[in-house]
Amino acid sequence: MSPNGDHSLDDLNFTVGLTRNAANIHYTVTDRATGEILWEEDTGYISKTYSQLTYFVPTLEWLYPIYSVDQATGNYIYDTNTCLLEENTWVTMRLEITPEDLDGEVGGQGVPALY
Repeated sequence: MSPNGDHSLDDLNFTVGLTRNAANIHYTVTDRATGEILWEEDTGYISKTYSQLTYFVPTLEWLYPIYSVDQATGNYIYDTNTCLLEENTWVTMRLEITPEDLDGEVGGQGVPALY
């Protein structure tokens, strides 16, 4: 990422291919130098994907201040000219996927973590 407001690599998007429904995807953003957790969020239920990828945009409140809200979609519009992190800050993003079992039970297969 290059969060400097030039509209080149200012955004962050995840693309996840799921072979099972996910009861939830929990993601954490951690400052690599200090270990401080900058943001945590849960997506809630996300359906499995066969021929397309599951795509979701994580909240960027840990990176940019909110400028306004898109009235048509309700999505936040971020002020990408103002980065909240100090220059050259490295972060780790961790995704923990809680699958939904075939019988509809949640979490029976453990929680795989993706880095």
